[in-house]
Amino acid sequence: MKKILAFFALFLSLLLVSCGSGTDVPEETVSETEAVTEENAVFLISAEDIAKYSLVRSENASDELISAASGLYKELRNISSDIKYKDDYYREDLPDYAMGEYEILVGATNRPESAEFIRTLRTKDYGYTMTDGKIVIAGATDEYTEKAVKKFLRDIAQGDLSDGIFYSEEDNFLETGSYPLDSLTVAGVPVEEYTIVYTADGECSEKLCAERLSAAIADATGYVLEPVPDGTAVSDKAILVGMTGLTPAYPNMADDKSYIGVSGTMIQLGGNSAAALLNAVGELTAMFEPKSKNISLELTGDNFYPFDNSALTAMSFNILYKMDDRARIERVYQIITNYLPDTFGVQEATPQWMKMLKKEFSGLYDFVGEGRDGGDAGEYSAIFYNKTKFELLDSGTKWLSDTPDRVSKVPESSLNRVYTYALLKRQADGLEIMVVNTHFEHTSDTARERQAEVLRDFLLEYTDRYPVVLTGDFNTTAGTKAFNTVLEGGVTDSMNISEEIEPGATFTSFGSANSVIDFVFVTEDKMTVRDYRVCNDKIDGDFPSDHHPVLIEYIPVG
Repeated sequence: MKKILAFFALFLSLLLVSCGSGTDVPEETVSETEAVTEENAVFLISAEDIAKYSLVRSENASDELISAASGLYKELRNISSDIKYKDDYYREDLPDYAMGEYEILVGATNRPESAEFIRTLRTKDYGYTMTDGKIVIAGATDEYTEKAVKKFLRDIAQGDLSDGIFYSEEDNFLETGSYPLDSLTVAGVPVEEYTIVYTADGECSEKLCAERLSAAIADATGYVLEPVPDGTAVSDKAILVGMTGLTPAYPNMADDKSYIGVSGTMIQLGGNSAAALLNAVGELTAMFEPKSKNISLELTGDNFYPFDNSALTAMSFNILYKMDDRARIERVYQIITNYLPDTFGVQEATPQWMKMLKKEFSGLYDFVGEGRDGGDAGEYSAIFYNKTKFELLDSGTKWLSDTPDRVSKVPESSLNRVYTYALLKRQADGLEIMVVNTHFEHTSDTARERQAEVLRDFLLEYTDRYPVVLTGDFNTTAGTKAFNTVLEGGVTDSMNISEEIEPGATFTSFGSANSVIDFVFVTEDKMTVRDYRVCNDKIDGDFPSDHHPVLIEYIPVG
């Protein structure tokens, strides 16, 4: 019906112009795709006009979004075989690669019309709109763009074309998601008006803390505030993470304090260390916890927050060797950023994964380890550690075999398997901690039992002398012979001694399995475990890996 009304508006306006009505509109201002009414212009795209259009998607779109865009293109070809399909690469000096006047834009393309529409969306919003004859189909993420494409395909591309109209402004559609908070204001300013700014020439911890703050705001409100370095021109509505060039020096504070300062609409988060800055971010984001659907944080002046800098965190994370799409890689980055553990052990980290992890986290973390086939060959069971908090004293990679000092395996194992260790000294007090990370064989109980014996013998050299944290994908469950052999090395399953527990399956195969095979073991007599959790967060609607990370918070003692 709305297309019929729009068509009637077009017909009526043309009739008024041709009959010399009181509306003084030059004939040349009425085009094929525009109808002038008494109130405003109604833009139309006729079915015949589709031949002029190109379907454009981002050059960096995910495989899933490319598939969705291709499906839409196939359907549009049923309307006109002349429609073109391309990515958003452009060069104005080459006609074939110039931005076109007639385009259907899918997702976050580099066209200004896409940016304008997406800027209005929150994380779970999606839809489509027409701007000056171009159609934009998008969501805030690729996942929600796919939903928009499916909706457009069903309601527009496969819709009724009997009136000759493919699309009018009345077809514009917006689906808004549900969020914990309807509104969040900070110092009297809606949070979506803020810019998050981090220290461009500081440690990577500032950037990672800024990203963590951005993720917390997005989770609470749906608004995505992309962090920018402090060389970027910003308004006076800014949340400054770290000592940026936009603020004076921090006030004097102890090392066990974090700082949140407010001056007008400028908010400063800081501390004397990466841990203190991270705690400041945590203090602010804790204020977002929904007590109602609308929160107003009336922060003023200088605010100091004590924290226990004796506590440490450790994570075990099987990241899955396949790098199937960019969206999953970003989810892996994001879940690490959400927690920023002091150490984390990764499994199934291929050389390509290691290259990308090192690049992403190099400002805050160093790593130790080598591939299971020697050097940079094969998957790593690497350890990443916060280099602002620890000094590396010793490290190495050993093979889970009868000859642990060279590339090898037990006969029952289908693959070479390794463990990596790092002896770390905490810079704050000189406390030394041994961190170990491993990945056992997946095909054979006998192989795992023999690998556990090798690991046990190594652990026995250190569990009497140091607090030990052992992370890994052990491919076995609690109570098996291999599991119990690991315990003989002087360690305990951290879940069994933790003060707080958020348990769950650690291997789910993205929801189709349900087992606990990833563990963090500790020396019970040399630490208190405050918190154990399985980090089963969904990010942008999906899990980062087929395994969930396991995270503990602990206080070591010498």
